[in-house]
Amino acid sequence: MKVKTISGIMVILLLTSMLMLTFKIEPVSAMIPIYPTIYVDPPSIIDPTLTPGKNFTISIKTDYNGSDITGYDFVLYYNPSVIHAVSITNGDLIVGGTAQFIPGTPDNTNGKISAGAFFFSMGKPVPITSGPGTLANVTFTVVGIGDSPIILGTGMEETSLKGYTDDGYGVEYDIINGFTGAEHLKDGYFNNIPPPIHDVAVTNLDVPATATLGDIVSINVTVANEGNFTETFNLTCYTNPTEIGTQSVTNLGAGNQTTLTFSWNTTGLNSGTYTVTAEAILDGDSEPEDNIASKSIELKTLAITAVVDGKPNTLNLKSQGKWITCYIELPEGYNVGDIDVYSIELNNTFPVSLLVNHSVPVPTKIGDYDNDSIPDLMVKFNRTTLTAHIYHTLGIIYGNVTLTITGSLTDETMFEGSDTVKVKFGGDADLNGLVELDDFDIWLDNFGKKSNKCPPGLYPDFNSDEYVDMLDFFVWRENFGANVPPQP
Repeated sequence: MKVKTISGIMVILLLTSMLMLTFKIEPVSAMIPIYPTIYVDPPSIIDPTLTPGKNFTISIKTDYNGSDITGYDFVLYYNPSVIHAVSITNGDLIVGGTAQFIPGTPDNTNGKISAGAFFFSMGKPVPITSGPGTLANVTFTVVGIGDSPIILGTGMEETSLKGYTDDGYGVEYDIINGFTGAEHLKDGYFNNIPPPIHDVAVTNLDVPATATLGDIVSINVTVANEGNFTETFNLTCYTNPTEIGTQSVTNLGAGNQTTLTFSWNTTGLNSGTYTVTAEAILDGDSEPEDNIASKSIELKTLAITAVVDGKPNTLNLKSQGKWITCYIELPEGYNVGDIDVYSIELNNTFPVSLLVNHSVPVPTKIGDYDNDSIPDLMVKFNRTTLTAHIYHTLGIIYGNVTLTITGSLTDETMFEGSDTVKVKFGGDADLNGLVELDDFDIWLDNFGKKSNKCPPGLYPDFNSDEYVDMLDFFVWRENFGANVPPQP
């Protein structure tokens, strides 16, 4: 009977093998979870915001759910160039009664810290407790950027969970022993390396406000690497929208910047306003909106030098007439009749006065007022407006003032010329807007003093030579009875 049974079993096994070969059936191995374990919780900390100086805490735990635990010990290893252990505290597993916790001293040179706990007993039964639970909590401070495994030690007598048999009456044994069963230890991991950021930016574009046609204009562009990768990219400069040039920026390190210079040849261009744009071109840039910058530049035709003569040569507060008259002569080969009168300005501020009270024309005239056989154009500017500008805006009460006239011809050729006039606007010592007897009294009271020794708010040094003397009296007399021009 036994022979038949054995033979039957052999036949079944033989048929099973044949089926597996025929249909390529493979045996399935079940993945059996490892239990019990001592593990780091959380198992992984990946957080770029944990920068140097910040702390974080992990726990060392066990999933063992038996009721015969009497103690534990462990050693943790870590990368001391990235994290340092600062403290270790007991968890909730070995607590109460005769529980003893023995924290180790952090070794942040070699990256190591240890701890242990047990129930102290002079006899049996030995106190025991139940799992699962937390062995200890370890706080680290971040000291660098990088990653660090947080490893439970597998050396002899480094990491273990202790138990006691027979409800504490038996013998001590290792529930978990990291030396003989390293697979029962689950390590942790820390990483604060920032995610890859590709980001370059044009941080400055230096373009002159004006230039003369035909100039070689220097354009300086500063680019910065605001990401965390070393970058190589192209920088292009263009205008309206002709390309000025493209240059390569090679191996620009994270956090660094560099300045590149482009030369723009304006020969053959027309006068006018141009927009100069610089653009850094980097594939995958996380903030492409700061890769471009623009500025405007005005290209002007080369200005020819004109001879300008302003009348009167001296201005005071009682100067008669409504106008400052200027005579403009152009160099040989140019005709003052080609001057666009509407383009003329005085000190880039005041246009030519063409109307009286916005209705009666102010004459402009071509002649030769200085009899030098060179034609000149006569133009006029409002004297009151200019006087107020010199007095209040320029702050010149006494001294020489340069009057610069600019303009263009009908073919857009620019011209420029200057003359100097003397202004004597002093006399209002108390700054009440009138030159009167009270100002004379102030001058007299301070006669002989240096101007910085006069009482606050009084200014009897009418010619601004730092002394109150007879010269100031002559200025006061010249302007006596006049009003100071109002603010423009």
